[in-house]
Amino acid sequence: MSATPSEEGGNEATATAEPPPQHHQQQEQQQYHSASAEAAYRFAASSIGALIAESITLPTDVAKTRLQVQASALGQPRYTGLADCVTRIYREEGARALWKGIWPALIRQVCYSSLSLVLYEPVRNAIGSLKESVVVVGTGHDDDGQPSFVERLLAGGTAGKLVRLARFARANG
Repeated sequence: MSATPSEEGGNEATATAEPPPQHHQQQEQQQYHSASAEAAYRFAASSIGALIAESITLPTDVAKTRLQVQASALGQPRYTGLADCVTRIYREEGARALWKGIWPALIRQVCYSSLSLVLYEPVRNAIGSLKESVVVVGTGHDDDGQPSFVERLLAGGTAGKLVRLARFARANG
């Protein structure tokens, strides 16, 4: 009885052959496009949220600033409180005065909030990867496989600091 080529350690191709390099490139491109689309979605969603939040809170900021810098010739404060300040601004200067400086405020908030949220997940994932190689107390994943509170806290703080550093570097560079 003679052995077949496969029994002799022969020439049959195995079923576990690696896919061609083109397949890996396509997978990497799909992952890149998926990550880019996800980042764009987070940027857009956080931009909309920042626009709404800043538009709603700006009258309070305008009144707060006026209260902080108020002065009068008689030494008495011009406004007696927040409600008085908002009411008098509205009555004396009109509703538009409560939204003075809206465009710079919107630009600031959209840039800061959106970039912070776009950077949050990659930073969180990097912290998780770093944690796997270095044991840090209290940074393990919760029972459901989600990042722990400490990891999320570190990621949020780090993402916010990166945005502030980038803004500072651009302003001073």
